[in-house]
Amino acid sequence: MIVIAALVIDLVSAAKTTSKNQHALIYNGVFPNSLLITMNKISITYCAQCRWLLRSTWMAQEILTTFDGEIDELTLIPSTGGIFQIQANNTLIWCRKEMGGFPEITELKQRVRDVIAPEMSLGCIDRKVKKS
Repeated sequence: MIVIAALVIDLVSAAKTTSKNQHALIYNGVFPNSLLITMNKISITYCAQCRWLLRSTWMAQEILTTFDGEIDELTLIPSTGGIFQIQANNTLIWCRKEMGGFPEITELKQRVRDVIAPEMSLGCIDRKVKKS
Protein backbone atom coordinates (compact mmCIF):
# COMPACT_ATOMS: atom_id res chain seq x y z
CA MET A 1 0.00 0.00 0.00
CA ILE A 2 2.70 2.51 0.90
CA VAL A 3 4.65 1.78 -2.29
CA ILE A 4 1.52 2.29 -4.44
CA ALA A 5 0.68 5.56 -2.68
CA ALA A 6 4.22 6.83 -3.17
CA LEU A 7 4.08 5.89 -6.87
CA VAL A 8 0.78 7.72 -7.35
CA ILE A 9 2.12 10.81 -5.60
CA ASP A 10 5.24 10.69 -7.79
CA LEU A 11 3.23 10.28 -11.02
CA VAL A 12 0.64 12.93 -10.29
CA SER A 13 2.44 15.83 -8.73
CA ALA A 14 -0.36 18.40 -9.16
CA ALA A 15 -3.55 19.35 -10.94
CA LYS A 16 -3.67 22.60 -12.89
CA THR A 17 -6.65 24.50 -14.28
CA THR A 18 -6.03 25.37 -17.92
CA SER A 19 -9.37 27.02 -18.71
CA LYS A 20 -12.84 27.37 -17.24
CA ASN A 21 -13.64 23.70 -17.70
CA GLN A 22 -10.37 21.93 -18.46
CA HIS A 23 -7.91 20.47 -16.00
CA ALA A 24 -4.60 18.80 -16.62
CA LEU A 25 -2.34 16.54 -14.65
CA ILE A 26 1.27 17.56 -14.39
CA TYR A 27 3.96 14.91 -14.32
CA ASN A 28 7.32 16.12 -13.03
CA GLY A 29 6.59 19.69 -14.14
CA VAL A 30 5.71 18.65 -17.71
CA PHE A 31 2.30 19.43 -19.17
CA PRO A 32 1.63 16.72 -21.79
CA ASN A 33 -1.43 17.31 -24.00
CA SER A 34 -2.41 13.67 -23.58
CA LEU A 35 -3.32 14.41 -19.96
CA LEU A 36 -5.78 17.20 -20.79
CA ILE A 37 -9.13 16.38 -19.18
CA THR A 38 -12.38 18.18 -20.02
CA MET A 39 -14.69 18.74 -17.08
CA ASN A 40 -18.33 18.93 -18.18
CA LYS A 41 -20.36 21.24 -15.96
CA ILE A 42 -24.08 22.05 -16.06
CA SER A 43 -25.73 24.81 -14.06
CA ILE A 44 -29.44 25.47 -13.69
CA THR A 45 -30.34 28.89 -12.29
CA TYR A 46 -33.98 29.06 -11.23
CA CYS A 47 -36.31 31.51 -9.51
CA ALA A 48 -36.99 30.31 -5.98
CA GLN A 49 -39.79 32.89 -5.55
CA CYS A 50 -41.59 31.35 -8.54
CA ARG A 51 -41.26 27.89 -6.94
CA TRP A 52 -39.30 26.42 -9.88
CA LEU A 53 -37.13 24.15 -7.73
CA LEU A 54 -39.17 21.05 -8.59
CA ARG A 55 -38.94 21.77 -12.33
CA SER A 56 -35.19 22.36 -11.96
CA THR A 57 -34.56 19.13 -10.07
CA TRP A 58 -36.60 17.14 -12.57
CA MET A 59 -34.57 18.57 -15.47
CA ALA A 60 -31.34 17.95 -13.53
CA GLN A 61 -32.36 14.31 -12.97
CA GLU A 62 -33.19 13.87 -16.67
CA ILE A 63 -29.84 15.36 -17.73
CA LEU A 64 -27.85 13.27 -15.23
CA THR A 65 -29.65 10.08 -16.26
CA THR A 66 -29.23 10.70 -19.99
CA PHE A 67 -25.59 11.78 -19.78
CA ASP A 68 -24.48 9.23 -17.19
CA GLY A 69 -20.69 9.36 -17.00
CA GLU A 70 -20.42 12.47 -19.21
CA ILE A 71 -21.24 15.14 -16.61
CA ASP A 72 -18.76 15.90 -13.85
CA GLU A 73 -20.79 18.56 -12.06
CA LEU A 74 -24.39 19.76 -12.01
CA THR A 75 -25.30 22.78 -9.90
CA LEU A 76 -28.72 24.16 -8.97
CA ILE A 77 -28.55 27.89 -8.29
CA PRO A 78 -31.55 29.51 -6.57
CA SER A 79 -32.22 33.09 -7.62
CA THR A 80 -35.09 35.59 -7.97
CA GLY A 81 -36.77 37.70 -10.62
CA GLY A 82 -38.30 34.97 -12.77
CA ILE A 83 -34.97 33.65 -14.00
CA PHE A 84 -34.61 30.18 -15.49
CA GLN A 85 -31.34 29.59 -17.29
CA ILE A 86 -29.32 26.51 -18.11
CA GLN A 87 -25.63 26.60 -18.95
CA ALA A 88 -23.39 23.80 -20.19
CA ASN A 89 -19.65 24.43 -19.86
CA ASN A 90 -20.37 28.15 -19.37
CA THR A 91 -22.37 28.32 -22.61
CA LEU A 92 -25.95 29.53 -22.22
CA ILE A 93 -28.17 26.86 -23.76
CA TRP A 94 -31.55 28.01 -22.42
CA CYS A 95 -32.99 31.27 -21.10
CA ARG A 96 -36.70 31.32 -20.29
CA LYS A 97 -37.05 35.06 -20.90
CA GLU A 98 -35.23 35.03 -24.26
CA MET A 99 -36.80 31.80 -25.54
CA GLY A 100 -40.32 32.39 -24.32
CA GLY A 101 -40.80 29.61 -21.82
CA PHE A 102 -39.32 26.38 -20.55
CA PRO A 103 -37.60 23.82 -22.77
CA GLU A 104 -39.15 20.54 -23.77
CA ILE A 105 -36.96 17.87 -22.22
CA THR A 106 -36.02 16.43 -25.63
CA GLU A 107 -34.82 19.82 -26.89
CA LEU A 108 -32.91 20.41 -23.66
CA LYS A 109 -31.13 17.06 -23.97
CA GLN A 110 -30.17 17.85 -27.56
CA ARG A 111 -28.76 21.24 -26.58
CA VAL A 112 -26.78 19.74 -23.69
CA ARG A 113 -25.50 16.99 -25.97
CA ASP A 114 -24.40 19.50 -28.61
CA VAL A 115 -22.15 21.18 -26.03
CA ILE A 116 -20.79 18.34 -23.90
CA ALA A 117 -20.86 15.26 -26.17
CA PRO A 118 -21.65 16.16 -29.80
CA GLU A 119 -20.82 12.64 -31.02
CA MET A 120 -23.29 11.01 -28.62
CA SER A 121 -26.51 9.54 -29.99
CA LEU A 122 -29.70 10.24 -28.09
CA GLY A 123 -31.44 7.23 -29.58
CA CYS A 124 -35.18 7.74 -30.13
CA ILE A 125 -34.92 11.51 -29.56
CA ASP A 126 -32.62 11.84 -32.59
CA ARG A 127 -34.81 9.52 -34.69
CA LYS A 128 -37.94 11.61 -34.00
CA VAL A 129 -36.17 14.78 -35.12
CA LYS A 130 -34.94 13.18 -38.37
CA LYS A 131 -38.45 11.95 -39.30
CA SER A 132 -39.98 15.42 -38.96
